[in-house]
Amino acid sequence: MIARRKTPRPLALWTTLPGARLTPSPKGRQREKNGAADSKSFTQSKSFWKSPRQKPIKKVSTKKQKSDRLYMAIAKEHRQQPGNGFCRVEFALTGRVIPATHTHHIRGRLKTLKFDTRFFCHTTFENNLWPHQNPEKAQALGLIAGPGEWNVAPDDAETAQIKQFMQEKGIW
Repeated sequence: MIARRKTPRPLALWTTLPGARLTPSPKGRQREKNGAADSKSFTQSKSFWKSPRQKPIKKVSTKKQKSDRLYMAIAKEHRQQPGNGFCRVEFALTGRVIPATHTHHIRGRLKTLKFDTRFFCHTTFENNLWPHQNPEKAQALGLIAGPGEWNVAPDDAETAQIKQFMQEKGIW
């Protein structure tokens, strides 16, 4: 614990200079009263240790945690289906078949698009950002949405079903 002062602090230097103009204020009288060595302001206070600690602000909200947990389960399940286990970016660029570890979203991840498996594109860690770094080539290969389609969900029955699923789970 930090030790408190036993004696009052000396007055500021500018107050002790000759010709200093001091205006009388009620705080000045308080200073004299509180500045005494036997006053409470110079004794050790335990109130600091008794105060309840504040909880830190969450980095990720509860709703987002729930959403991410569901998304990870859906993406992993979709990646394990036959025909989805390889990196589509690597296959489109070189023709090699490499196991996929990540999921790229062709149309973005806004609202229902995050759970829409029609727009999943499974990739590896190394190739996950390639469509964003090379948008013209990626659009030609069908790995990223065209102009006006980014973060725009189609207005169909499957999107309505995904929206209802999200509302049931409490993440809409």
